[in-house]
Amino acid sequence: MAILALDLGLRCGWAVNVLERVGGEYLGGTWDLRARVQDSRSMYLVKFRRQLELLGEAASIEHIVYEGVTFAVTTHAAHLWGAMQGQLMLWADEHEIPYEAVQVPRLKKWATGKGNAGKGAMIAACCERCGTNPADDNEADARLLLAYALENCAAKATDRGDGG
Repeated sequence: MAILALDLGLRCGWAVNVLERVGGEYLGGTWDLRARVQDSRSMYLVKFRRQLELLGEAASIEHIVYEGVTFAVTTHAAHLWGAMQGQLMLWADEHEIPYEAVQVPRLKKWATGKGNAGKGAMIAACCERCGTNPADDNEADARLLLAYALENCAAKATDRGDGG
């Protein structure tokens, strides 16, 4: 199953398990969606949508998982995350791609054994579980989210008895 994993934010972590494999690793990275001074306030959404379109053209995404946030440090961060979630849902619905949120504490507990693990622990878990050294914590979260989704999708398929 072709899965896109996203850690939503202005530095948006992404990972995908379909595109050409490079050095035996799934592709991933961080999209810098921050606006320049002359940009409109919503330019990050335009950039985000464009990245989704480019990735959608390059891969046949069958499922999307993203970090579900239930708490944001600032009102601005909550608004930003909510706007990105809305754009993601809209894009996925337009392309008939199912999506689901994985709550942050659940991902952290799966990756590190602690539901409140810090960024350093998540990067270390990514190195260990995914066999890759992420550029930053955003990429680490996305790669771990992809690994989590692949493991849980396989488990669900086995539970159904259809093997995939």
